[in-house]
Amino acid sequence: MPGSTCTSALLVRHLAVAVSTSLLLLGACTTAIQIPPTFGAHPSKMSHYSPANGNEKFSCLDGSKSIPWQWVNDDYCDCTDGSDEPGTSACPQGQFHCTNADYKSKDIFSSRVDDRVCDCCDGSDESLHPCPNTCRQLGRMERDKLQKAIETVKKAVELRESLIENAKAAMSRAKTELPKLKDLLLVQEKAVADAQEALSVVVSQKQASENPADAKEIPLTQSQKRVKEGFKSSATEQEQPDVPEDESAHSTTDKILTPTKDVVMASPSMFLTAFQPMMKSVGKVFSTFKSIFFPTEEEKLRSEIGNKSRAVADTKKSIEENEAILEYDWGHDSEFFGLNKKCMIEKFRDYKYEVCLFDKGSQLVNFGVGTSLGTFQGWAELPTKATAWGTTHHRVQQFRNGQYCPALRGSRELDVSFVCQDETRLLEVIEPTPCKYSAIIGTPAVCTQKLVDEIQQEMEF
Repeated sequence: MPGSTCTSALLVRHLAVAVSTSLLLLGACTTAIQIPPTFGAHPSKMSHYSPANGNEKFSCLDGSKSIPWQWVNDDYCDCTDGSDEPGTSACPQGQFHCTNADYKSKDIFSSRVDDRVCDCCDGSDESLHPCPNTCRQLGRMERDKLQKAIETVKKAVELRESLIENAKAAMSRAKTELPKLKDLLLVQEKAVADAQEALSVVVSQKQASENPADAKEIPLTQSQKRVKEGFKSSATEQEQPDVPEDESAHSTTDKILTPTKDVVMASPSMFLTAFQPMMKSVGKVFSTFKSIFFPTEEEKLRSEIGNKSRAVADTKKSIEENEAILEYDWGHDSEFFGLNKKCMIEKFRDYKYEVCLFDKGSQLVNFGVGTSLGTFQGWAELPTKATAWGTTHHRVQQFRNGQYCPALRGSRELDVSFVCQDETRLLEVIEPTPCKYSAIIGTPAVCTQKLVDEIQQEMEF
């Protein structure tokens, strides 16, 4: 076993060092037996630790000096970078490589060698205090974990393909509909213009009838002349000659109608004032009823213009939406198209957060009201980073111009990163610095076959 071999080698080394010290005191020269120079070295650097390659001396990896081979792994730090002691704890800044067969190899600080703590699952870091080899068990558990991750990511990759297909279909529809909508808009705008012109004619005729003095005289037809003459003769017959006033009757009437101190006469204006509010209400009701069931030509045209103008506004909105579908940055393969305006609300610590992709971010307090963390401004390219949820995607959504923050002396900001998950959900929101927030959203949109291949490579240990 590696532990037994290392233990024996180390005991031999200590004995050799003691014998060598005694011989030097006696004035004799001898060469001590040591731990192999390659012990604890990383496989990629193994050639630097092999005398068989014709290297007469060991060269420190930082190039600072060269030392005899017997000084390598002799429990004394000679190189400033600690590279001469990969297998001992002599150099704090040195690195010891754990082979960990059947599991993942790793590097630890050389200062942890022989510290009575098992850092390597194969126990190679504790030659004086043997540790059980747990690498096979850990490897089996890790493979099971990675296999489940592969299955999850494969499912997410299929969901991503579905998002892409839906986006392609939407873009195809937009390309087809956009020219039709633009043609429809021209027709609708002309219809509105025609209705407005017709309304102008009706209004002009109405004004002319209400102000005949301002209007040009229009020749009357024979029938209109006869009607007009008939009205004149009727009006003449109804005119009465002046009759002298009867003073006696006048005086009698004055006596009857003369008010006294005990009687208050009600004038016509008082009756009008009392009934005016009611008359106005009745007039409004009658006017509304009339305009609904018996609209005038002017009212019909105004209603028609209103309906057609709303249709124009709806068509313009549809054109803008279709143009956005075709022109917007929805990702390399339009994988984010299906997440447009998708909102997620989750509580982290004492606050609820809402993130709406391609729209806005908020810190909610009560009843959905809270602090704005900004509105969507665009994408940014940032280095990927490892998180508890996985490695982040290289593209980040940036939200800016949020509510003013006194600590920042500016507006609040939010950056949204993405990791591969089999469903879209808000995983984390933190505030690493005052008023600058960072969110992580899991989504199938960033799951690719490349990620599946990377996980499969991790299983090869």
